[in-house]
Amino acid sequence: MICLYQYMILKGYFKTIDHKFLEVGHSYLDSDRDFGRIEKVLRKHETVQGTEQYRDIICKASKLNQVIDMSGHFRNISCLHEKLNLINRKKDVNKSKVNFRDGIRWIREEEFGSYLYKETYDVMTPFKNVDILKRKSRPDDFILERVSGSYGTITREKKDNIKDQLKFVKPEYRYFYEEILKK
Repeated sequence: MICLYQYMILKGYFKTIDHKFLEVGHSYLDSDRDFGRIEKVLRKHETVQGTEQYRDIICKASKLNQVIDMSGHFRNISCLHEKLNLINRKKDVNKSKVNFRDGIRWIREEEFGSYLYKETYDVMTPFKNVDILKRKSRPDDFILERVSGSYGTITREKKDNIKDQLKFVKPEYRYFYEEILKK
């Protein structure tokens, strides 16, 4: 995630990226309201058999909902840290341990090669700095390749289950499941 943010800062897509890790049960997002509306419309359907049906349900939940097929926009970011010459440092510039998994509440990225973090949401608490640039030089320009195909595997047991359930799927939605079975 930090590598992706670094890429977007380097490319000039953003000047500042703030990412707050919200606490379960203590936060309310605008998207919670949207999901509630979608769930309300979803309950009116006995079964949903394909992605097209989900798309229609999401669109009907609000006049503002717009569904965009993003499958052609995915990029391979697995080697981003190498291309950007970034390293996963365990200590900040003051030699304090970065407790990433359990301690960080807020990350801010403003310049390529480092990120700022806090272990609190308090705006008065100063950020701590982590230098993650391996070499003090800007990386060569590169293009992130598109992800082609699909990833993930389905167990033989799951495929057998899909085959058994296929007889209950309406013909207009079978294509989706038949494509899964071909993989």
